[in-house]
This record gives sequence, structure tokens and C-alpha cells, in this order.
Amino acid sequence: VLEDAVGSFLRHRHSHTKRGQRLFREDALWFASSDHSWAFSFESICDQLNLDADYIRRGLRQLPPPKTAPPPASPAGPFRQITSGVRQ
Repeated sequence: VLEDAVGSFLRHRHSHTKRGQRLFREDALWFASSDHSWAFSFESICDQLNLDADYIRRGLRQLPPPKTAPPPASPAGPFRQITSGVRQ
């Protein structure tokens, strides 16, 4: 459950779709909740796994922004350009 929630949070944190934004809000609310009464609450799961819930929350808040899209690949792909029989 925790692994799925972290994956969903990461997948949707910069979503531009309404669905992705809704899922991110739901994930963020789940992580922010201090509820211990529900077996599948974030706090209950952390307790069962002996994890520090606040440490995980801080880590999620401190994630770096996503990198920009990588530049388009060159026609040569990952190989170095070879000209005149000399590698550059």
C-alpha cells in the first residue's frame, strides 16, 4: 500500500490532467493525515512497518522538481561521432 501510494504521488505530482491532479491531491491528503484509527491509514501503515511517518513526509516535500525533457537524440544515438577515422 505504501509503495503504491509513493509511486502514485511521484507519478502525479506534476500532472496537467484533471485526473492526475485529483489523484495527487488524494495522495497528498493521505500522507498528511494523522489518523491512526483506520488500518490502511498512512500513520497505521508506518507504525506497522516501524517507519517514521514525519521523516517520509519531509522527504516527499523536499523532492527536487522534475527535470526538463531531455534534448532530442542525435542520429548517431549514444555513440561518439567519428570523422576522418579519428574519434572525437
